[in-house]
Amino acid sequence: MRRNVMVVVGLAALVGGCGMFSAHSDAVEEAAGQTFTAQRLADIMTSIKGPMQFDVKTGAVITRLWTDMTLFAQAAAANKLTADSSLVADAMWPTIIQATAARWMDSVVVHKSKVTDAMIDSAYKADQVRGVEHILVAVDSAAPKEDKDKARKKAERFLAQLKAGASFAQLAHDSTDDPGSKADSGWYGLKPKATWDPPFGNALWALKPGEISGVVAGRFGFHIVRRPSDVESARFWRDSLTRATAGPIQSAYLNELTTTYNVKLDAAALPHMRASLDDLEGHENDHTALSTFNGGSFTTGDFIHWARAATSDPIRGTDQLAAFKAGPDSNFVGLLKYFTQVALLIKEADKNHVGLTPDEWKQMEAAFAAAVDTIKMNMGLTPAVLDPKASAHDRSRAAAERVDGFFNDLLAQKAQPRPLQGMLSATLRSREKTRFNAVALQHGIDLAKAKHSADSLKASGPGGAVAPPPAAPSGMKPAPGGPPIGGAAPPPPAPPKKP
Repeated sequence: MRRNVMVVVGLAALVGGCGMFSAHSDAVEEAAGQTFTAQRLADIMTSIKGPMQFDVKTGAVITRLWTDMTLFAQAAAANKLTADSSLVADAMWPTIIQATAARWMDSVVVHKSKVTDAMIDSAYKADQVRGVEHILVAVDSAAPKEDKDKARKKAERFLAQLKAGASFAQLAHDSTDDPGSKADSGWYGLKPKATWDPPFGNALWALKPGEISGVVAGRFGFHIVRRPSDVESARFWRDSLTRATAGPIQSAYLNELTTTYNVKLDAAALPHMRASLDDLEGHENDHTALSTFNGGSFTTGDFIHWARAATSDPIRGTDQLAAFKAGPDSNFVGLLKYFTQVALLIKEADKNHVGLTPDEWKQMEAAFAAAVDTIKMNMGLTPAVLDPKASAHDRSRAAAERVDGFFNDLLAQKAQPRPLQGMLSATLRSREKTRFNAVALQHGIDLAKAKHSADSLKASGPGGAVAPPPAAPSGMKPAPGGPPIGGAAPPPPAPPKKP
């Protein structure tokens, strides 16, 4: 049973750096040996198509995007983005916490549920939904005939192996092209017939328990479908029937933890939380306890760590943070209670040796590697650019040139800004300290204003009026929707299940 017991945190980045330069420096920010100058900031601001606000907020967003891209590119040049356990654990921390807490809560719900074998047997015999085990050989529906023929022959070879006695579960685990079921050896949970791709659903409903279909052509490729027996399906039925009572069980268990661990919220927690959001970096090692419980506490630093989990989007970060800060005190109180409960869930999971399975770690590493490869491709950080045979200096220079080229592509609308995966931005910043200069930022904004005025004067012709830069907005408006309470920025939506 997989449920998200973690609600996504609705905090966002506080744009800023960790230190100040000399007031005379032209460097807005330094990161990984590279410098973002006031002149470069001005050039970018005056080159953006459409309405432009020449203000600190816009300049800070551009600076943060440059820093994220620079840290990423330089880490790629130095081959520091490999999926080692330490980097994945730091960069995917919110997802790991979510998965661990969900696994433990699932075990609690199952243990406390009242689902009986008789209830499972009755539900199976009603036959309104069915579980399935399948193997997919993927091929695009628009692929050439020769590609489809090749995929079909591959599926036929798998079918022959099964008829010869091969394990369906093992073959599915090793060979299926469906990422949604691969880790569970080709298994999907219970679904009604109408939710499947019609050829797949028809094949499944034509099978008796334990039977295997022939090769089935569907929208996603070629399938081999197996209908599990009642005994094999029992885990799905128990999960499905348990889920109906999961909510009350979870609530009761969280209340039980709160009492058992004697949780207490500090009276000064609310103002301290609000103040910490004005200076994330200044409070990241703040050990002030916001709440206490037997054997531990939830500190301001822990709160900031969760805030860091929502800093991956340099475009919307400040607006999201402003919306959260403008929220009522009840939002902060609810958030503190929730995070404290999460800390207790993780404490209980650790005590009971519950964590990610080896397969889940592999999935986490694969997701991290795929995200890194996507960003590399988007930035043009190809092996030809980052030549493995080149010197470290040349690779660093090539990476810096690609960051400049990436910004040029953004301005030409040939590329889209991509937030770094999970907490990768915060992880890279913690490993490679950056330095920010607010004076230089303002200088860059002033240069941009001056160039805008000059360009407007030139465009107006002799004697024409100078067009002033657009005025900064008079105030921030909260983001639409409900209060941003929860945890880290969510992972990209999973692809649609296949079939």
